Amino acid sequence: MMASTGYALAPYIDSKEIPMTYPVMAPDDLTQRQRAKWIVRTGWNGSQPNHPLGEYAHNTLKSKR
Repeated sequence: MMASTGYALAPYIDSKEIPMTYPVMAPDDLTQRQRAKWIVRTGWNGSQPNHPLGEYAHNTLKSKR
């Protein structure tokens, strides 16, 4: 699911109190900072693939940007 679709559906899902699982969706905020009460992410989020690369760049390449 695209991030825009996830963000568009979240208010409706919460207003109707519909339990929903999102197997794959990009937006981090729906299950983190701006958590939707009725949505559970069962897969990965859009930023997860970047975390190992960032750690490698910081620790191995000594990059800070």
